[in-house]
Amino acid sequence: MASQADTPENPEMISGGHLVAKALKAEGVDVIFTLCGGHIIDIYDGCVDEGIDVVDVRHEQVAAHAADGYARITGKPGCAVVTAGPGTTDAVTGVANALRAESPMLLIGGQGALSQHKMGSLQDLPHVDMMSPITKFAATVPSTERVADLVSMAFRECFLGAPGPSFLEIPRDVLDAKVSVARARIPKAGAYRASTRSAGDPAAVERLADLVVGAEKPCVLLGSQVWTTRGTDAAAEFVRALNVPAYMNGSGRGTLPPGDPHHLQLSRRYAFQNADLIIIVGTPFDFRMGYGKRLSPDATVVQIDLDYRTVGKNRDIDLGIVGDAGLVLSSVTQAASGRVDNGAVARKAWLEELRAVETQAYEKRLPRQHSDASPIDPYRLVHEINEFLTEDSIYIGDGGDIVTFSGQVVQPKSPGHWMDPGPLGTLGVGVPFVMAAKYARPDKEVVALFGDGAFSLTGFDFETLVRFNLPFVGIVGNNSSMNQIRYGQIQKYGADRGRVGNTLGDIRYSEFAKMLGGYGEEVRDPKDIRPALERARDSGLPSLINVWVDPEVYAPGTVNQTMYKSRGLHMRKALEGVRVLDMTHVQSGPSATQILAWLGADVVKLEAVTGDITRKQLRDLPDVDSLYFTMLNCNKRSITLNMKDPKGKELFTELVKKFDILAENFGPGAVDRMGFSWEKLREINPRLIYASIKGFGDGPYKFFKAYEVVAQAMGGSMSTTGFPDGPPLATGAQIGDSGTGMHAVAGILAALYQREHTGEGQRVTVAMQHAVLNLCRVKLRDQQRLAHGPLHEYPNKEFGDTVPRSANASGGGQPGWAIKCAPGGPNDYIYVIVQPVGWAPITQLIGRPELANDPEWATPEARLNKLDKMFQLIEEWSAVHGKLEVLAKLNEHNIPCGPILSTKEIIEDESLAENEIVVKVDHPERGEFTTVGMPIKLSDSPAEVRRSPLLGEHNQDIYGSELGLSESDMAELKASGVI
Repeated sequence: MASQADTPENPEMISGGHLVAKALKAEGVDVIFTLCGGHIIDIYDGCVDEGIDVVDVRHEQVAAHAADGYARITGKPGCAVVTAGPGTTDAVTGVANALRAESPMLLIGGQGALSQHKMGSLQDLPHVDMMSPITKFAATVPSTERVADLVSMAFRECFLGAPGPSFLEIPRDVLDAKVSVARARIPKAGAYRASTRSAGDPAAVERLADLVVGAEKPCVLLGSQVWTTRGTDAAAEFVRALNVPAYMNGSGRGTLPPGDPHHLQLSRRYAFQNADLIIIVGTPFDFRMGYGKRLSPDATVVQIDLDYRTVGKNRDIDLGIVGDAGLVLSSVTQAASGRVDNGAVARKAWLEELRAVETQAYEKRLPRQHSDASPIDPYRLVHEINEFLTEDSIYIGDGGDIVTFSGQVVQPKSPGHWMDPGPLGTLGVGVPFVMAAKYARPDKEVVALFGDGAFSLTGFDFETLVRFNLPFVGIVGNNSSMNQIRYGQIQKYGADRGRVGNTLGDIRYSEFAKMLGGYGEEVRDPKDIRPALERARDSGLPSLINVWVDPEVYAPGTVNQTMYKSRGLHMRKALEGVRVLDMTHVQSGPSATQILAWLGADVVKLEAVTGDITRKQLRDLPDVDSLYFTMLNCNKRSITLNMKDPKGKELFTELVKKFDILAENFGPGAVDRMGFSWEKLREINPRLIYASIKGFGDGPYKFFKAYEVVAQAMGGSMSTTGFPDGPPLATGAQIGDSGTGMHAVAGILAALYQREHTGEGQRVTVAMQHAVLNLCRVKLRDQQRLAHGPLHEYPNKEFGDTVPRSANASGGGQPGWAIKCAPGGPNDYIYVIVQPVGWAPITQLIGRPELANDPEWATPEARLNKLDKMFQLIEEWSAVHGKLEVLAKLNEHNIPCGPILSTKEIIEDESLAENEIVVKVDHPERGEFTTVGMPIKLSDSPAEVRRSPLLGEHNQDIYGSELGLSESDMAELKASGVI
């Protein structure tokens, strides 16, 4: 009804901005999020008249995200208002995020005056063309009379099918102009759109009820649409009435409270592989679902979704239902309730099976959640957050790797109390979501976990939270890295390129919060996390608790991301991500850590400021690293440190915190005397694996020095090597040094694997004497056999009370010997083993076929007492042939043999080069050299041999980039001889 002044002669006038406000009010919008601009200020004036709050932010992306968050929390559409040009383009990311998250919001953008169309007005851009691909509706308001009408139309389009964003641009002259109220179309509240709630096709609902009743092993995934449709009560009733195990993702988290017998989380992969019926509710088959490929091909698959286009996309389904998640599930529950037996009781065993898997996974992870490691294990942080939450805590996750951790552990206590970016994976939603959640629900506590990279994107609007008195408990999981991307770079390009474009500064975000008027604390000790959270809660202010987490620990979800599996690059190196602090020197230790480096570990060689002694030993070229060093330290990095200096000890302590493995082969007690006993090291880093190589184990030899041949002498090798009438001999193979190194590798890998289950490190010790003895075990076998008589396979004529040296006898059940070949040089020999099946063809080759059936020669037993004569006969034949010719002839008859290859022949062997076991490596100082490559071949983890490091080559990388030392700090340390 017109007011008294509203007459044809004096009509009541209204501006475009006020019409916007009336339309917003009709939709139930009570707040807009905005950043001011000349094109849009009339909307503010209208909002004041209509009682709509105006929250002004510092960046338009924040406004758009806040509108998205407001819609998620309230179920009503959110609204952001931004100016033209850069104001609108700044909001694009927020709108795109809302599209993928199916969040109903309206973005209103300014535009130059229609009268200046295509004239180059201030901030003029084709906004509608830009917004059309990422909205459900995008349009320009052509006249002031149509402003409210088009706002209402945009809201209506937000709810077509699955919800989503709309965009309207309003030219400045349209917005500022006034028209008579009578001429303007102002839709009435509640009268311009219909309910979109559909219970689905009744026949499909009945069929789903039949499927559930008949299933022995069903499961349901409750996705975001369960909360969007406010169908959480119906979903809970469905799973409880029909005894169906339920998993939740996105905004569907919290549908069932933690501890509910039907609430499962960690057994989802197992359920999807073993269920006979899988119901996917309100979740597309996108990357989060492996595009549907993670579901068992034998299972019956049902998909329920608001959007017809989503059902059956990327994966075939057995039944699709388009409808409101809550109504459909309620209808299915009702349809199944009339059955004599709805199958609920029979599914008890299936729930118990899943609960056992769930419990096993939880217990495996539990040590990590209780870890006292420093830097802090991210699992410990998210565990503390989960314990901190109450039924009234809305949890917001904004980050990459750190939030992936939280997805495994944090469980909201109530429906609608979980917020994350959604499938677009947008970083920076945290502060805007906090703003929206606390504004919409001031009665709720808001708790937000940020990655340090994510927070920095929109963090300055922390000031907006302070300005509008919107308190929350914020936690920054700070690893000074964009760690999820860093992991992918390491997988694709190697650890030495793992710090390109992803490393952030060591920022004390607690000070940032204080600077802007909030509350802040720094936390480096895990025991301080909960008290700090409590103090933040009690402060009544926007807060940031800056928690320093371990940058070398990655979430399983990060490790398993599909993008890092592409082109066979996932886990390109088996041990990538594992870090080794290598304090070893000479050969036994470096041989072990070099294998770890070839397997992909980041091995950082910690050397005295003078360097590993082998850098200068046995030099073939002056003033460059020796081959002794370069051939045992490939693929490593090098830092220097004076462990006798107090500052050196401080730096060493910080290094230990960052590494998975510490390896050393100092003399017994040397590391303890430096002040770092095993107990101390474990206190510094409970996850540390401490590998020690010594000469001897506990006992009378414990403190004796050991070298390669000493280990051979005392491990059983020398006493059994050589000719019976000659002295004990050392082997050419370095079984004492490198052999012990390989044993150390086995122990380290076993400890790493066990740590995956326990979360704790351990000490690995290997003695050189013990390793050599392990390689001589057959001789220990024969020592015991001597008690029962002579060793007939040995060529020796006499036996005492110890295993004799047996020259080149094979030492096994099949006799063997090295026989001469032409032309008779020192290595013109071939080793031949005579198996029973090989005797007859050998007699043919040597021209003595009659011996094949001669009773004196025909059987192994008959030949045993004349092995020397047998090999003499073979040698009479081989001596006139070259060893490679003999090799070819014997192999034609499948007779085991091998020519004695000299080191010169080995280094020139093309087949060994092709197998990358003899490789050439470029070195910046000594040029190209040849070395031995990786002897272990993994199909999915190829080893690339790279040069050894120069002394201290990576000091800047480790001390500067990782420990945060400045250039002046480094210069001072160098001047004082610490590095």
